[in-house]
Amino acid sequence: MKQIERAVDLIRRRNTDNPYIECVPLRGGDLVCIAPAGHRFAAKQEVEPADIDGEPYIGFAADNRIQQKIESTLDGYRTRLNYIMDRTLAPAVCEMVANGLGIAIVDPVFAYGQRDHLTIRPFRPNIASDLSLCWLRDTKNRHLVDAYVEATRATAQEMQLGMRVASQAT
Repeated sequence: MKQIERAVDLIRRRNTDNPYIECVPLRGGDLVCIAPAGHRFAAKQEVEPADIDGEPYIGFAADNRIQQKIESTLDGYRTRLNYIMDRTLAPAVCEMVANGLGIAIVDPVFAYGQRDHLTIRPFRPNIASDLSLCWLRDTKNRHLVDAYVEATRATAQEMQLGMRVASQAT
């Protein structure tokens, strides 16, 4: 499993440099702050760096590009991330948060599956998501890949809209 994760990370980091890999953004948008359902963040419209200072934080490994973006964004705010654990995969982070172990900053696509167990709020300042779909450039059955990419992008947009509507209701 670790080898697959490393290979995927390598592809993501080199997708513009690798002539064999083609990538497209899955969706536009920003990362969100997630907390367990009923967390004090539920009363907020958005979460800011001062709000997460000292909160138990579940992040990604230090060499993860998303975690690096998060930390780079927080550098100017003197926010102390109180790391209690890190995980490689975003769904695992969301699961840990849903079980009450801390808060996190993630792409909302990954929070969707746990949305009934999470408080999901926009994080400000915005941290752009760079979630992409990648595949071999010279793949066979390209029409199937294209259909899959379009269906996945449409589903991601639908999920994002559904979560936006749900968060406005709370």
